[in-house]
Amino acid sequence: MSLIRYARIALAFISFLLMPCCPWPAVFCYLLSALLDAFDGHAARALNQSTKFGAMMDMLTDRCATMCLLVNLSLLYPSYTFLFQISMCVDIASHWLHLHSSTIKGSSSHKTIDLSGNPILRIYYTSKALCGVICLLKTGISVVHLVTASQNMAALDTAEREANRKSQ
Repeated sequence: MSLIRYARIALAFISFLLMPCCPWPAVFCYLLSALLDAFDGHAARALNQSTKFGAMMDMLTDRCATMCLLVNLSLLYPSYTFLFQISMCVDIASHWLHLHSSTIKGSSSHKTIDLSGNPILRIYYTSKALCGVICLLKTGISVVHLVTASQNMAALDTAEREANRKSQ
């Protein structure tokens, strides 16, 4: 694992620790961890150090950071807890199913997509512009991930059943 990833994980943990008591240092650590996410992937690819384990750790770190942020937001804004819970469920389900369907399809990375596929995901994965993504937009992308990955899994299951039927 790269030093960038270690720093990213450490900064995420520091931000979780600081969230209840010190919001501005927590925001700084959280955002710095997110910024390192972009550098970590680019550095791994540039240095030919990309691994499946690294891709999995990247996604797990992202998901854990999002969950901890949403749990803290639930504590700060209890009247919105249900919305934060729905966001957590959609985030986990969509990313897990997307990663799983990508793996089954033989993709080398969950970020490798069929560029003729869903136009929203194409923009999301190929845009070089750095922009602030609000929670609602991220949740919308997660819903698109969930639907697209569900369709991919259903198509793979159908093809497998058809192949089994023909072989019998």
